[in-house]
Amino acid sequence: MDPGEFRLPDEGLIEVEFLETHDRMNVDIAEFRELYLQRIREYMDEVRIGCTKEGADYLLVDTTSDLHDVLRRRAVLS
Repeated sequence: MDPGEFRLPDEGLIEVEFLETHDRMNVDIAEFRELYLQRIREYMDEVRIGCTKEGADYLLVDTTSDLHDVLRRRAVLS
């Protein structure tokens, strides 16, 4: 995930982009921050649980991570 998806500021305007339409708009983060973070946590839990049920490894990685470092971390966990 992109670090910006789960490290939101406490307040202020942020620009969001709709993935389906690529439209952009500014929103007041204070109005939906807690609900958004709760939904992200729930989604991440669903993915982790789904992977576990299917016998797949799960490793949360942000998009700024070096691929080689991620693969080494994954190899250590196996």
